[in-house]
Amino acid sequence: MIKSFTHKPLFHFLIIALFSLIAYSNTFNVPFHFDDKKVIVENSIIKDLGYFTSPSKAKEFKEHYGYHTFKSRYVGYLTFALNYKV
Repeated sequence: MIKSFTHKPLFHFLIIALFSLIAYSNTFNVPFHFDDKKVIVENSIIKDLGYFTSPSKAKEFKEHYGYHTFKSRYVGYLTFALNYKV
């Protein structure tokens, strides 16, 4: 029996990708707000990928958005750092 296209995993992936794109499309041209400048733009951890290969180096940052936040939001910080490098 041949499966229709709607029963294939690729179709489900495309639907999820489409809805994700639609959900976030209004944020693509929006400037930073609230604490984004301090947390993202001015954050030294995000500007240096060395902190991700050796996380203990981040202990030198004692401020609120330093090591403690880096430890608990590793993937988020990594995506910000990769976007910064691009």
